[in-house]
Amino acid sequence: GTHTTQKYLNELLTIIEQLHDEFDIEFRIISNQAPDFTTKNMRWIKWTKETEIDDLVEFHIGLMPLQSDQWSGGKCGFKALQYMSLGIATVASPVGVNTTIIQHAKNGLLATTSDEWYTALKSLLENKQTRKELGLAGKQTVEKKYSVNALRSSYLSIINEITTK
Repeated sequence: GTHTTQKYLNELLTIIEQLHDEFDIEFRIISNQAPDFTTKNMRWIKWTKETEIDDLVEFHIGLMPLQSDQWSGGKCGFKALQYMSLGIATVASPVGVNTTIIQHAKNGLLATTSDEWYTALKSLLENKQTRKELGLAGKQTVEKKYSVNALRSSYLSIINEITTK
């Protein structure tokens, strides 16, 4: 995301540090600016539209932490949908549309508290099969509900309505 959303990662930094101590992981951040924090084994990747998808497909778990406030509640679940469309197991805050997109433990995981984030991430790090299953279910969700093909008739209906007025 943009550097303006990096603040949402602050509440996860202690958890990321703890998971670094338990697992051999790399924490990647794709953003237009380098973060103003560091963690063990963190790698910042400068966002570009040309490399965004290639950079994301290297992820095993996608994170979308948000605060439960009016601004975050109005944010689109684009980042969750982007991860899911690529088959990446997704963990997100249950804020705004995320609760509609993600069915907890079926096509992704929802986490609010530090304990929930830690448990969700640890379970995905420990179980590659669960990551794979959630990633596949997430991808199927996007294909069935949010893709251009899934929404084709709705788009055409709107265009038809506009052009016939």
